[in-house]
Amino acid sequence: MKRISKDSSLLKTYLKFAFQSIIGMVSISIYILADTFFIAQALGEKGLAALNISLPIYNVVNSLAILIGVGGAIKFSILKAQKQDDQAKMYYSLAIKSVFVLAVLFVITGIFFTGPIVNLIGSDDYLFDYAYDYSRLLLIGAPAFMFNTLFQAFVRNEHKPRIAMVGMIASSLLNIVLDYILLFPLNMGMLGAAIATVFSTFVSVIIILTLRYHKEFSEFINLLKTKVSLSNLKTVIGLGLSPFISELISSIVLITYNILLIQTIGNIGVAAFGIIFNIAIVAMAIFSGLGHATQPLASHYYGKKDVSNTKRLLKYAIVIAMIISLVIYIVVNVNASFIISLFNRDDNLALYDISKMGLRLYFIGFFFFGLNSVLSTYFNAIEKVRFAFLITLIRGLILIVPIAIVLSRILGVNGVWMAFPIAELITLMIVFIVLLTKKKLDN
Repeated sequence: MKRISKDSSLLKTYLKFAFQSIIGMVSISIYILADTFFIAQALGEKGLAALNISLPIYNVVNSLAILIGVGGAIKFSILKAQKQDDQAKMYYSLAIKSVFVLAVLFVITGIFFTGPIVNLIGSDDYLFDYAYDYSRLLLIGAPAFMFNTLFQAFVRNEHKPRIAMVGMIASSLLNIVLDYILLFPLNMGMLGAAIATVFSTFVSVIIILTLRYHKEFSEFINLLKTKVSLSNLKTVIGLGLSPFISELISSIVLITYNILLIQTIGNIGVAAFGIIFNIAIVAMAIFSGLGHATQPLASHYYGKKDVSNTKRLLKYAIVIAMIISLVIYIVVNVNASFIISLFNRDDNLALYDISKMGLRLYFIGFFFFGLNSVLSTYFNAIEKVRFAFLITLIRGLILIVPIAIVLSRILGVNGVWMAFPIAELITLMIVFIVLLTKKKLDN
């Protein structure tokens, strides 16, 4: 692993990591954003709604990759900092083999059970064919998504975020090109968009492995041959549980929102949420990138028992998150009309009005989302799993779903948009109360 120079500034190192990680994660979000744009232009409101119905499947696939990849990478980083290289290597090998088993199960599911799953996550007869084509390819392409997430996590924890960034940028650009070709000249519809996403993600995996192991491919082969201890899988799952739950809950929230919007104003509400959520994915990717920069450094200093730098890192992360939140809200509000026009092929006035109000209300949540994300990532990185899990559980499962259901009954569609910021604000308040209480008890 490349060592962090003792005489280099922590802030300078962190900003470098943050820049590369954020660019990489934003590139990943462009996968879905590109699909959204091209599907909206080629297939209109129906394609947009079907895409939003299918996205929870991607979240479930990715959440399990995060569970193993991030959990294994955190332990890998801590062991590396403690000079326990053989143990670190074993955790890497364990993660690869675990993800392989899960990926095979998703492929089997995609081949035989896509139809029932699409019905389960909220599709109606009007959207079924479109949602089926996209969802089936997402499941069959699960190995590409899962290994991409896994290898990104480990190269970042080897302090090589540039490799992950290059792989993600290259594959995102390829996805845009393939989306255009498959959706327009070849007229392949939702199936074409799904093929573009899966193939470009596979290319990302190849790029990351090539850049990381091009001079020492035998190292990767030896890694695959390394004997693993399944008893250590419990440790991996424990460390990956918080980000796993966070990603998994995204699919639950998506399904809940889609059902509530269909009940409240019909498929046009799902199409509007498709616009809002896909822009939100970019914002979430920025904070995810900040988290991916925070975690390896926090785990590194925690492993070295460097309390001072560990705490300084948290302060930097909080300040940067607050700045990013403000910038995101201003940019989205100033450019709301332009953003909506990109996905509103037919200039549907109702879709425009619903989406514009939705953007303004929904994105208030990012003022609190950024801080919650930083705190959750930080606590997970230093093995304070309970704190990280508390944040994830409160913001995701305990609050947002019931709040969305209640407010949709009271305020209609605006209540659905307000659920996200209210849930994130309450979560932040609870976390600060818990931390202050613990600090007083410790004193």
